Amino acid sequence: MHTAMGWALSSLFFVVSFQASVAIQWTPSSPDEGSTVYACTQNSLDLPWDFTLDPGDVVTDIEWAVGGTVLAFLAHGVFLPVPEYSARLQQGPGEGGLRLNGLTVNDTGLYSIAVSGHDSSGMFFDVHRSVDVEIGEPMTMPEGALNVTQSGEATVDAAGRWSVELRCGAFVHPSQPSLKVDWTFPSGKVVSSSDFKDDHFILFLTSPVEGGLYTCRIPPAITQCIQGNKPNETASYTVNGVEARLMILEAHQAALQKENDVLKSENAELKESNTSLAQRLELVEKELLQSGDTSSGESLAQRVHTLEVKDSRQVSFHAVELKNFRPDYADALIAKNVKVNDGGAYSSSTGEFTAPYDGTYFFAGTTGSDQYNHTAVFQLVVDNSNGVAYVRSADQGHACTVHGVVHLKQGHRAWLRNGSQHVSFWSFATTFSGFLMYLD
Repeated sequence: MHTAMGWALSSLFFVVSFQASVAIQWTPSSPDEGSTVYACTQNSLDLPWDFTLDPGDVVTDIEWAVGGTVLAFLAHGVFLPVPEYSARLQQGPGEGGLRLNGLTVNDTGLYSIAVSGHDSSGMFFDVHRSVDVEIGEPMTMPEGALNVTQSGEATVDAAGRWSVELRCGAFVHPSQPSLKVDWTFPSGKVVSSSDFKDDHFILFLTSPVEGGLYTCRIPPAITQCIQGNKPNETASYTVNGVEARLMILEAHQAALQKENDVLKSENAELKESNTSLAQRLELVEKELLQSGDTSSGESLAQRVHTLEVKDSRQVSFHAVELKNFRPDYADALIAKNVKVNDGGAYSSSTGEFTAPYDGTYFFAGTTGSDQYNHTAVFQLVVDNSNGVAYVRSADQGHACTVHGVVHLKQGHRAWLRNGSQHVSFWSFATTFSGFLMYLD
């Protein structure tokens, strides 16, 4: 008897559950569960949820929400939007439809409907459905087609890294779009655009640049809002990885040279100031000599002489390309081709700079690994110290720069020292430069 009663209860539970689960039939016009709906700002969004009921079934209330925040209720046949949405919401189209007017990009989100009621037997039901809504902004494409191009020179991205730009467009938009395009790398990795400027969505490629085919894809939320003829949704461009890495390296070196030129200009201004000071001291000396105070006059003359000697001392050097591209650990990296060597303080046979005067000097060294999956480590060293500064190059074709401002006594030496084991250095990308900033 207990077994028969248990079977009857199980059967009853199954029938009730089955009836509740089919109490609502969604019509074909209703958005599918988990689907995505696209709309544009300043327009209206229609979510045409519609359903039919079995005879005797009754809907008691409906609740609409976005991202867990209630938008409106339907209770006893009365539509009740929450106050902050009362001017923008309407019921319909459909039994459970909803219309949202005056769209903004902030209306993007997960919208849901919950329909509650009971069937003819008195069993309650609670049915849910949701869709993703993405709101785009109106745009135009004056060229009528999507194109991808590469910048002609390297630029600095928002993080301060030298990069090559890929540009996808052109799109005319009055401000910064809230949406982004998708970029697919040659490896298959997909990322969002890095920036939007000059009517193009930008992708910054930093070293080591991956060579191959890059594809820009416009998401449906943007395509939906493009005014006029709809363009192709994808465009591609083939990047030469070696050329891109060299472009970044050359831009980095040019920036260092510009920084060097600025420092030289500042040094020249200091020298000009010293010359002016010497001239003023000379006038004071003459006035003192004319007044008979010779002891003070001699002291000033000695100071003028010291300044004149300091002004005459020019020290700078710049050398490129490695003599020993596979040095042993802790060996000097010797740049063999000397382009500038004012003062003769750099030796291309040892790779060392020997300070001719007591003073403050600036040094910069650039190189990288020439082997795949091998890290190149090197240091700026002064008189066998543990290193003023050091840097590591992540992989083949990735150059790094070490630089520092150091105080040297006459005869002290500075050079670049290898900190790697069994690594071939990138000779073409190697430079070692330095100059005297000012004397003690």
